[in-house]
Amino acid sequence: MPAPDPVLLVTRPAPAAERFAEAVQARVGPVQSLISPLQEIVHCDPGPLPEAGALVLTSANGAAAADRLGLGGEAWCVGPQTAAAARAAGLEAVAAEGDADSLVALLRARRPAGPLLHLRGAHARGDVARRLTEAGLPCAERVVYRQEPRPPTPQAWALLRGDAPLVVPLFSPRSAALFAALTPIDAPLHLVAISAATAGPLAALASRECRVAPAPEGEAVLALTCDVLGPLLMP
Repeated sequence: MPAPDPVLLVTRPAPAAERFAEAVQARVGPVQSLISPLQEIVHCDPGPLPEAGALVLTSANGAAAADRLGLGGEAWCVGPQTAAAARAAGLEAVAAEGDADSLVALLRARRPAGPLLHLRGAHARGDVARRLTEAGLPCAERVVYRQEPRPPTPQAWALLRGDAPLVVPLFSPRSAALFAALTPIDAPLHLVAISAATAGPLAALASRECRVAPAPEGEAVLALTCDVLGPLLMP
């Protein structure tokens, strides 16, 4: 009996999941894929916003919130994808290198006119606002969305308990922790983590392959996901 074809399992919230799956298809050709978000982005009312000379954004969802709230001006962004989303929202975006440390370092070096306002999710890492404030760059923060956990779809559960190889890119430590908590998983897993912090919770799946992207940004995850899929798609 021939080995089952690999499946790309994308757990990002929509519509980012659809864009990622389409980008993979554009690079490697036809591949079975299934989208089963482990988190849903739910908008929050942040209440009255403090006056800010510039925004700090650590996700594309923060950029979408800025657009929803009618905010404009300068936006200091964690990486290129967030910067692209900020520009699409009409903001003047400056991009760091893809993680909170590089964003804080960039702001400390450039020292924009403040005060700053960090728009973030309920689950966030990096203590960006606190670190900037302690560095002499006053930064308030507001939660503008929540990341609500969602169970796998029935189709995703069937794959996780099946025998087809699954290639699973993971884009945050929280999504990795949610994925690692899914049991039982019988399928051969090929995990792709956006960062070492994201790979950490996946250690619970000790027998599974896990590769870490060379840079903490979506393009690096896309390239590595395609590299992992390539040999699995060979006849």
